[in-house]
Amino acid sequence: MTVDLLVIGGGMAGLTAAATAATAGARVLVAEKGDHTGGSAVYAGYAWTAPTVDVLREVNPDGDQALGARLVDGFPGGVEWIRSLGVDCRPAVTVLGYGRGHQFDTNHYIARCEQRIKEHGGQVLTRTRVTSLLSSGAAVTGATLRLPDGSTQQVDARWTLLATGGYQGDPDLRASLIHPRARDIELRGNPWSTGDGLRLGQAAGAAFGTDGAGFYGHLIPAGVPLSDPSLYVDLALYFSQHSLLFNLDGERFIDETLGDHLTTIALVHQPQARGLLVADAAAYRDHITQSYVEGAPKLDRFALASRRGARCAVAHSLDELDDMPPSGATPARRSGRRSRPSTAR
Repeated sequence: MTVDLLVIGGGMAGLTAAATAATAGARVLVAEKGDHTGGSAVYAGYAWTAPTVDVLREVNPDGDQALGARLVDGFPGGVEWIRSLGVDCRPAVTVLGYGRGHQFDTNHYIARCEQRIKEHGGQVLTRTRVTSLLSSGAAVTGATLRLPDGSTQQVDARWTLLATGGYQGDPDLRASLIHPRARDIELRGNPWSTGDGLRLGQAAGAAFGTDGAGFYGHLIPAGVPLSDPSLYVDLALYFSQHSLLFNLDGERFIDETLGDHLTTIALVHQPQARGLLVADAAAYRDHITQSYVEGAPKLDRFALASRRGARCAVAHSLDELDDMPPSGATPARRSGRRSRPSTAR
């Protein structure tokens, strides 16, 4: 089989690239190892980013500035592409207090991308694994696929795109590339992103990214399993930037106001990758019980975590606060603060 573009991975990135190329007249093949396409996008509901490059640099100061500028500048075009497929993409709202995003049906979007690919003569294969990349000199020229029936198929491609979604589903890769304690943190995403693209790329001579680049994640209540994807958003402690976070030795280790995503990265380096999150009554009223997206239904995340078995407590006085911390943590002495043990995902 010969194609113009071979896409390895059928999540949002891979299908978007394939549908765009197919629309422009390219012959496209998508190979997805999972039972269905969509990857972690099936759990999402918004396309969003920072409204300006300056805001992005403020909330992610160590990010690649060129890539960040491309993301922000290209976002309006991305929204228009979603709408061009006939997918309802609603007006912009505030996300996490600083971002701007559009709610849309990600499952509808995935289906429309597949339809666009097939309408232009392309194929989308599921339960199909890539066993190796083909090469000629320094150039990748395609791949060998293992089809659902166990047979193999060689695909020659002018361009090959690795869009396999990262390595977060592989505990060994998390331990070696993030931190040894990352081996046991909960997976908040699809189970099929296990580093296939990383291994294929390295086998073909590709270089790995910057050391210490971090990862994307959020704090979640400790001891609460993430076996139900519908709880990925509800259990995320997005409000941590309005709280104090202590490690198990009772020490603060980061400026929490930098944002939950950066606090999560820092917590992995702490003992057991666990800590004690302490919030006062104002944070409970203004953030814990509110929606992280403007206009969305409100949710009391403290109450939800408690119902799910997290170790939660309310201190009504300074004396109660002194007696409250689990696992040896000692929070700051502030009256009326609510606390919740948390962990990185």
